[in-house]
Amino acid sequence: MIGTALLLIKPQWGLNTGQVAMLGSSALIASAIGAVAWGRLADVFGRKRMYGLAAAIMTIAAIASGLSPNFLWLLVFRFILGVAIGGDYPVSGVIMTEYANVKDRGRMVALMFSSYALGSIAGPAVALLLLYSGLNQGLTWRLLLALGAVPSLLVLYARTKAPESPRFIAETDEQRAAADLTSFTGTTTAATGTSGVRRTMWQCLQVPGVWRAVLMTAGVWFLFDIAYYGNTISSPLLVKSVAPHASTIEAVTINLALYAVFAVPAFAVTIWLIDKIGHITLQVVGLIGMAAGFAAMASISQVGHSVGLFITAYGISNFFTWFGPGVTTMLLAGELFTTSIRATGHGFASGAAKVGAFVGAISFPPLLAAWGLQGTEFVAAACCLAAAGLSLIVPEPARRSLDNIALTRRAHRESTAPDLAAA
Repeated sequence: MIGTALLLIKPQWGLNTGQVAMLGSSALIASAIGAVAWGRLADVFGRKRMYGLAAAIMTIAAIASGLSPNFLWLLVFRFILGVAIGGDYPVSGVIMTEYANVKDRGRMVALMFSSYALGSIAGPAVALLLLYSGLNQGLTWRLLLALGAVPSLLVLYARTKAPESPRFIAETDEQRAAADLTSFTGTTTAATGTSGVRRTMWQCLQVPGVWRAVLMTAGVWFLFDIAYYGNTISSPLLVKSVAPHASTIEAVTINLALYAVFAVPAFAVTIWLIDKIGHITLQVVGLIGMAAGFAAMASISQVGHSVGLFITAYGISNFFTWFGPGVTTMLLAGELFTTSIRATGHGFASGAAKVGAFVGAISFPPLLAAWGLQGTEFVAAACCLAAAGLSLIVPEPARRSLDNIALTRRAHRESTAPDLAAA
């Protein structure tokens, strides 16, 4: 949404390049703060409570963004929105990971994350409707930003109905955890008689094996988001590079087509295959596919600027984004940490991802101006290949209980959940 909105805000408010970059990336750096903070708080106060708080703040901040009177206020509200968005990542990822069973844990997280793909389609679609409606540009961008509150409201309602994660409850009240899991699944679950111990932040960092898990999850997500968000935020600039006379509506239409044609099928294939071929395997395949797409884009920039070929290559990179790291980064960050530090670990990884997103968003426009499309896309390809290599430093967690995944088992040998081996 913000990429399209900025095309309309810039001429209305007379923003310079630096101000545009700040608005485009402020929510990203704020997300890093929100991810780390919410992840830790979710391990202390509970997944459900922090889940609802993030949705409430997102709703308010989205509406406030649409009502902003000037650049400074919009920047502030975008920052607040970013904090809440960042908080949503570790909590939503952990909740779904902890409720899913062994056989389809990847599929369940992919289904949850598919809402992001739908949002990537709905955003440009709403933008097109508003642009074609004949409304003045000032009202158009305000509505575009404020409508971001709609999905947050829906999520807020759904989250109030969801029970707390039984694995979290088991840290302090295992009898309640067993009862909640029985109610949620319809299968009788017995408590084990073992309770987990809540760890301090310093103790979290001293858990054996935690740094290798952090290095893989945070490192891969950081590199992936540099490439992905750099291209996403800069997509209007990328389209202009090969179609310099494209109008705003044409640029938005191209972006919508890219997601509809490539991202949706990618999610469908991911949901089908993720637990069959393995989570690490899928991540590596996706990252290599993204690198190939970016390299193709760089090569196309030197052979006549063919719009059709460029769009195909960009679409391929989008397909492998969601057939791979777009889903697995969220999933693996919830699998490789034990219950008592799962949201904290996920928060570290999510925070690193948002720092990568900020780096990509703030650096790709000047890179595009200085190095052209070829150099910029080769940087994106290099990030993806580095992330693929880093993915291999941990064992495959697919089709294994959260309590029996290698890193988790070494980090926390005693079970902290009431007979949750099937989860």
